[in-house]
Amino acid sequence: MQLIKKRLINGIPDRREGFELLKVFAHLFETQCLLSAGFTFTLATWQTTNAIPYLINGVTYTKAAVTTQAVPAALAWAGVAGTFNTGAFVVAADITGALTTFTSAVTASTISAANSLASLVWPVIPETFCVLGAVIIQSTTANTTFTPGTTVLNAAGITTTFINTVGPFYPAIA
Repeated sequence: MQLIKKRLINGIPDRREGFELLKVFAHLFETQCLLSAGFTFTLATWQTTNAIPYLINGVTYTKAAVTTQAVPAALAWAGVAGTFNTGAFVVAADITGALTTFTSAVTASTISAANSLASLVWPVIPETFCVLGAVIIQSTTANTTFTPGTTVLNAAGITTTFINTVGPFYPAIA
């Protein structure tokens, strides 16, 4: 996106850079989820309710509905006095239909849950994966502990938000 901003401000001096810019836009539309995965949760796991068609580099693939997947262990946090925490993971499929979860670092704030969410840095997703959706797990009360596989996703003090991606995934608007 930095290339796009730079070129929109300064103009495109040669054809090669113009093609690079077009490749960025083309990738956004050649790799995308075509139907909502229907993310839901059951106790301490997540699942999808739909078979999911998606594109990677303009080729269509389909992933069957997914059941009983664990929340990544990297999203654990201890209940530290006076802190609110937020973590997220992105579910992506490759051309074989294998799922990979990419996790963010857990962010903490002593001010508010909203402040912790605002400082969340999304993980980088390789171009060989299509994002099917994302899950944000957030403590809405200070001192809350979250342990993947143990803490239920709708526990008191925890808010879980499922993002069902349809179209290109652009975390800045999530």
